[in-house]
Amino acid sequence: MEILTIGYEGSTLKDVMDCMITNGVEVLVDVRELPLSRKAGFSKTPLYNEATSRGIAYLNVRTLGCPREIRHDYHKDHNWEKYSIRYLQHLATQTGSLENLAKLAKEKKCCLLCFEADARYCHRRYIADHLLPFLGEDTRIKHLVVKD
Repeated sequence: MEILTIGYEGSTLKDVMDCMITNGVEVLVDVRELPLSRKAGFSKTPLYNEATSRGIAYLNVRTLGCPREIRHDYHKDHNWEKYSIRYLQHLATQTGSLENLAKLAKEKKCCLLCFEADARYCHRRYIADHLLPFLGEDTRIKHLVVKD
């Protein structure tokens, strides 16, 4: 089993969708608390429309998104360690959402989507890591990189 993640920073909607199609994604799991974007096509409704037109289901799991106050503090201080500690504390309270997502991931190939291109500096990496206990040791995480 495989859990995929993808970030759309610096990419076009077409390139992100093509990458997901190439990797066999069946469900795009938007893990943003607020699924809005200044980047064309990446707000909830247009993203849903594009994904479903390509045969990919769309699901927004707001509860796994990074809470506003943590995001805003990070934008001010750029302290990744502090951000990580605070987000992981939040994630520890989201067992039900993780369990539900794991059930879906056992049935369909899922890809976690957020903004940051580099998964090392995105909360989707933590979500993927926290899904592993629910999915089994044979599950691997693959962070997709959108090619230009």
